[in-house]
Amino acid sequence: MKNFIATLQFKNCMKVLANPDRPNIYLENKERLPNIHKFEKYDLIISEVLAQLKDNYIDFQVTIMYFDNLESLGYYFQLLCHELGSRAFFPKSSTLPEDRIMAQFHKDYTERMKTHIISELRKQNPKVRLVLATVTLRMGL
Repeated sequence: MKNFIATLQFKNCMKVLANPDRPNIYLENKERLPNIHKFEKYDLIISEVLAQLKDNYIDFQVTIMYFDNLESLGYYFQLLCHELGSRAFFPKSSTLPEDRIMAQFHKDYTERMKTHIISELRKQNPKVRLVLATVTLRMGL
C-alpha cells in the first residue's frame, strides 16, 4: 500500500479502519512486464478492460486507470479509439470529444476537457465510463 500511495503522490492519507469492501469500489494493482516487452505489456494490461468496454459499452462500470507516464496513457487511449471505433462515442453517431465514453486526463490536456471530465464523473450516470489518468486527476477532484 505504501508503494501505491507513493505512486499516486497522496499526501496526508487517512487510514480507514472500517472494511472498505463496497460493491462500487474496486482496486486492482497489476504488475507490468519488463520494458523489453513494451507493447506486449501494454496490451496485456488493457486487453481485459477493452473486452469489457466492448461488451458493456455505456453500462461499463465507471473506472479510473492511473498511469505513471504519458507514453503508456497515450498508447492506451489511441488503442481504445482504434479498437472501439464508433462505439467510443455515445451516441455512436457522434464524433464530438465530449461524447466519448473514455477520456484521458493529464497535465497537458486542455482545461476545458479537464473540467468536462470532472463534471461528468460527478454525475449519477456519467457518459464517460473509463478515464485514463495521471496523478493530475487526483489533484482536480
